[in-house]
Amino acid sequence: MSKQKAIVIGAGIVGLSTAYYLNKRGVEVEIIDAGDGTNNCSYGNAGYISPSHIIPLASPGIISQGLRWMLNPESPFYIKPRLDADLIRWGLLFKKASNTARVNAAAPVLKDLMVKSQQLYEEIIQDESIDAGYRKPGLLMICKTKEALHHEVELVEMAQKLGLDAEVLTREATEKLEPSVEYDMVGSVYFGCDAWMTPHNFMKLFQERIK
Repeated sequence: MSKQKAIVIGAGIVGLSTAYYLNKRGVEVEIIDAGDGTNNCSYGNAGYISPSHIIPLASPGIISQGLRWMLNPESPFYIKPRLDADLIRWGLLFKKASNTARVNAAAPVLKDLMVKSQQLYEEIIQDESIDAGYRKPGLLMICKTKEALHHEVELVEMAQKLGLDAEVLTREATEKLEPSVEYDMVGSVYFGCDAWMTPHNFMKLFQERIK
């Protein structure tokens, strides 16, 4: 029987992971990408692997923030304004989806997905001896306004209900956790479940292991 073959389009983390697991199943894989794999968002990002990010983008309150972001080319959610029927339809559906019921339904699914992703990253790093600076120091969120703190406290409460390591910190606890910083804040929260690595190192070495 001839060996199975597959073509994977895109050399970002999704494409490389697909190729990696297909290889493990004995499939011969060819990856096709317009660049060399260093010009995508998987290569250049903050490197956080964050199960704490359980709130979907479509959530209550995001519409007003999203409108401000959409007009700022340097924002994380910029969309070039244009008269486009599909874009308008997408915007209306996005607004419809931005409700508490959908957030509550999506959060457990996102948590399971991201916890599993974190586990798989750890397995790949160990099995393939990838030195990408992976560590699990958690994520400390410093809040300078009561509004921001209120939002983060709500996220902590939801994360705790889903079994994630998360807590609201006092100023004293914050300073103890990170004593080298002078804080201008009203409060902070800490997500001990979150990990970090250097994404471009991981992507480079992961790509080498697949070849």
